[in-house]
Amino acid sequence: YSYLQEWLEEGLIVVGAPLFNHDGQVVAAISLGAPAIRFPAAREPEMGQLVKQTAQRISAKLGWESG
Repeated sequence: YSYLQEWLEEGLIVVGAPLFNHDGQVVAAISLGAPAIRFPAAREPEMGQLVKQTAQRISAKLGWESG
């Protein structure tokens, strides 16, 4: 996953992850954005894992197999 803290917009935190198709190509991405005041940096690993796991589930529906 990728984590951006106030890079795109002041006061905004974004966590994103790629979506893969059956060939392992990146075809899209998902992200979660929140005000920095509600998303302390200490929660980055937790939120990153949630976004990553969700991206893996969506990718599996697109035919991607990890490993």
